Amino acid sequence: MTLGSSELRRYVVDKPNYTEIERMGNSASGRGGTRVTNFVIHTQEGNGTAESLADYLNNPDNGVSYHYTLAGAVVVDVVDTDLASWSVLDANPYTINLCFAGSRSAWSRDEWLNIRDDIRIAAWIAVQDAGKYGFATDVIAPPYERREGITDHKYVTECLGIGTHVDVGPNFPWDVFGADVADFAP
Repeated sequence: MTLGSSELRRYVVDKPNYTEIERMGNSASGRGGTRVTNFVIHTQEGNGTAESLADYLNNPDNGVSYHYTLAGAVVVDVVDTDLASWSVLDANPYTINLCFAGSRSAWSRDEWLNIRDDIRIAAWIAVQDAGKYGFATDVIAPPYERREGITDHKYVTECLGIGTHVDVGPNFPWDVFGADVADFAP
């Protein structure tokens, strides 16, 4: 049976619309041959834009970086995903990291849903990187279970025992994000 274009459309989920800017810096390290197993999302805990956060991250003296910053349907590529960003201490070699610029872990669910499009974009990027690096697209939400997949910084703290950060916070809409990941996963 051959599907017509309108029938096929029901089975294809479109890439979200966003602007991607490449602004690679030197705030990165080699992965040392370590296999990437997790995609980790973060909050900024500040009022930046994707571009202003990327500018800050591109100064190696600041000692922090993410692979991507995201806000207002703008994605800034800050660190090549073949390298480790400086995001999650000892977990850097096996993670890819995205920060929602201008976000806070204390946000309510409604505040998170105000950036609904960015959540969907983050899901798209996570699934694309999972495909590139061959790790699972399982969403690892609280309560956490140690495995490969897509998660947040609190997973690194609570499940892996690395660091003290608790972002993205208790009100992140994991159900919405998980549905988006499922839409994009093969």
